[in-house]
Amino acid sequence: MNKLLCMTALMLAFSGSAMAGTGLACKDMANSESFETDAQFSQCLTQTDQELNGSFQALKKKMKDRNVANDLKTMQLGWIKMRDAQCIVEALTANLANGMEYREKTCKIRMTTERTDQLDAIADKL
Repeated sequence: MNKLLCMTALMLAFSGSAMAGTGLACKDMANSESFETDAQFSQCLTQTDQELNGSFQALKKKMKDRNVANDLKTMQLGWIKMRDAQCIVEALTANLANGMEYREKTCKIRMTTERTDQLDAIADKL
């Protein structure tokens, strides 16, 4: 029962809008689509993925006594698949003048920073 309540709370938190951003330069660049080079894209993708992993690990650590580690992992892997699919669709439906690959990368950076904010907000409530 406790496990079910915990997972329900997590899913409700994830269904809402993202919490306030951390002011990352990568997030700002993704929102304004102001990347200048492929190196900036790569650096921001790596940086945001590392930050997401750190937030996920922190949440997992805070919830270790609740016996939900496997559920958290399954949920996070599902989110990653959803993000990737959503960004492909967003890129395919975007104005092609902006470039599909460009649009997909900015989508991944934007969604990853939003997810990091979500995980941080949940961890802060525990």
